[in-house]
Amino acid sequence: MTLEEFQDRHGTQFGQILKLPAFNEALVFLSLKVCEEVKMLNDSEIRDNAVIILSDLRGRLRHEFELLSLPVPQEAPKENLVEEYVDQVAENFDQFNQRHKP
Repeated sequence: MTLEEFQDRHGTQFGQILKLPAFNEALVFLSLKVCEEVKMLNDSEIRDNAVIILSDLRGRLRHEFELLSLPVPQEAPKENLVEEYVDQVAENFDQFNQRHKP
């Protein structure tokens, strides 16, 4: 299955899953757990296993990036968004008339 096929079948629904607070907290929890594990390594463990440690971190980051890239990308709205500005002169005239009604 290609990315496009996955996005056609599940992309929108998967995007909704990624927006869930529980999912985001799970990602943060797991990232903090890995950071804590790396932080607790001593210098000799890092020296002896640097390639494995970095490879593992790179793999985790790639997996997380790919997971977050699975939903269908949101498109920008196609209609032109027009901001409406209050006509200050007309607004002041209306306020003046309201205050000075007989």
